[in-house]
Amino acid sequence: FSMACFIYGLRASRTRMRDASFRQRWMFLLVKFRPVLDWWFLLVLLKGLLLNLVQVIFDNGHDQLFFFVLILMAYTVATTVYLPWRHMTCNRADIIVHFSMVAFSSTLAWYADVETQDVTWRNFIIAYG
Repeated sequence: FSMACFIYGLRASRTRMRDASFRQRWMFLLVKFRPVLDWWFLLVLLKGLLLNLVQVIFDNGHDQLFFFVLILMAYTVATTVYLPWRHMTCNRADIIVHFSMVAFSSTLAWYADVETQDVTWRNFIIAYG
């Protein structure tokens, strides 16, 4: 429900930004990002949703770490390419924090339980994804 409300606010912002009550209601969502990339909050919400779903979908520690790092890397690359935040300091901080999370999460593979399993799907994603 909240995602639908946010999408409505994003779509309506294109035409109703001059309305003072609309700005007061929705600027918390849009003011953080550059005007061209005001949709970036949807990507931030999607990243959070996917990071939580990884823990639910996969029961193997290696699979969880693999997809956790994959999602974080995709977000970090997208942030590096688009620089969505309004201030460059925020862009740098976001990139550094997410790169650090990738680096530290990658080292956790040493502590994950090793289970014998078929990993051909993982090799397929690495090779062709």
